[in-house]
Amino acid sequence: MPSATRATRIGMIVPSSNTCLEPQSYRILGDRDDVTIHFARIPVTRIALDKSSDKQFDAAV
Repeated sequence: MPSATRATRIGMIVPSSNTCLEPQSYRILGDRDDVTIHFARIPVTRIALDKSSDKQFDAAV
């Protein structure tokens, strides 16, 4: 008999360069049907530890 409650929804915003989080999250949940995960990707055009790389995440004004 189906559950009368809605599934818990988890939303994650991840950089497009992170290719591990989504499949790993599904593995952690396994066959649970009471939780769903939804992903949104932020485009990453440059990966470096400097200010110009950080600017790609600034809000467009």
